[in-house]
Amino acid sequence: MKRLICLLLGAILAVTLMGTFVSQAVMNIYYDGAWHTYTGNTFQLKIDGENIDCVVPPIVFDGYSVVPARDVFEYLGATVSWEAKDQKVTVDLGKKRIIMYINSQTAYVNSEKRKMPIVPKIINEKTMIPVRFVGETLGYTVGFDNKTDTVTITTKTTTPTTPTTPSVPAAKVMLTSYKSTEKNGVFTTTFNFSGSDIEHSAFMLTEPDRLVVDIGNVTKAATVLNSTPTSSLVTGVRFGQHDAVLRVVFDLTSTQKYNISRSGKVMTVAIGKVSGTQAPTTPTTPTTPTTPTTPTTPSESDTPKFEQTIFIKPSRSITIDAGHGGSDPGAIFEEREEVEPIIGEDGEEIPQLGKLIATWKEEDINLSVALKVRDILEKNGVRVVMTRTKDETVVRRDRP
Repeated sequence: MKRLICLLLGAILAVTLMGTFVSQAVMNIYYDGAWHTYTGNTFQLKIDGENIDCVVPPIVFDGYSVVPARDVFEYLGATVSWEAKDQKVTVDLGKKRIIMYINSQTAYVNSEKRKMPIVPKIINEKTMIPVRFVGETLGYTVGFDNKTDTVTITTKTTTPTTPTTPSVPAAKVMLTSYKSTEKNGVFTTTFNFSGSDIEHSAFMLTEPDRLVVDIGNVTKAATVLNSTPTSSLVTGVRFGQHDAVLRVVFDLTSTQKYNISRSGKVMTVAIGKVSGTQAPTTPTTPTTPTTPTTPTTPSESDTPKFEQTIFIKPSRSITIDAGHGGSDPGAIFEEREEVEPIIGEDGEEIPQLGKLIATWKEEDINLSVALKVRDILEKNGVRVVMTRTKDETVVRRDRP
């Protein structure tokens, strides 16, 4: 019985240590195929005075501030796409297209070659790009507040300028509120507007999977905020404003079908088991010259995920490895009835095996604890990935 208690304590201790590790701000970062210890500062990010949360915070790399491409520029209304084969990241906003390659200082801005001050890197599964180069190329003002260690991006100019092209009409309709629910395999979001004079378009993107809905002639109320719903289909709902177009991005756990309907001042987006559009498509844009393939580096899907949990947030995922399983039961303890020993001819006690009451296997205890942890996390809105959910063999090299 003592051994059984030790096994239980060991399993609980392993889960406890996992939770401790997740909460520590240990700055181990992964890039170029190896782990590195980051000793510099992490920075806050503000766009037009509003704090922006990034999964991997802005850091200084080789003397320049870098930020995660999607977290920052999709917030600004851009479309950010990733091509793992060519290690290529593309940022599209209005009439501007910026193409960058991992570990290459050469960028293409509307097909024109530009030299960046630093190469983009994949750090902790995020494509990190030089914020000043990309921000200023898109026409924004990028600054740094030394007092608060904050990178700032300003999209609105304060100096009056004479427009060379007709100005963009201001949005006349406001998104006043929205509500998301999930039932019977369908995630439904209902948007409430102040008027019905709106237009919309939608498309799917992959790596990671997400649904993008652009709503024209609309701006959002200050009370309308990003959210991280408790859902098996959608991990986040985010908003970005570009001119009079409000972009809504649904972060998905996998590619899903979707359907969009409108009735007066209400628009409904249904994701999941619906009859609708599924094929992920990227908006057609002009082609640009390709560049020679750069040296292979870990892609966003190839990077080891264990130490990435140092940056985990409820909208992201946690992987739980129950350990052992199948043909690898781990430690085994047999619980038997106590039986009085037999006294031998020489007076020595000869131990006797009692009736077998129960057999305890480490693989079973590990799985039981892991499933309980999973249930607790999922109830609190965290997406959980399990290496196993039943008694099966998982090869060690496959676990990562």
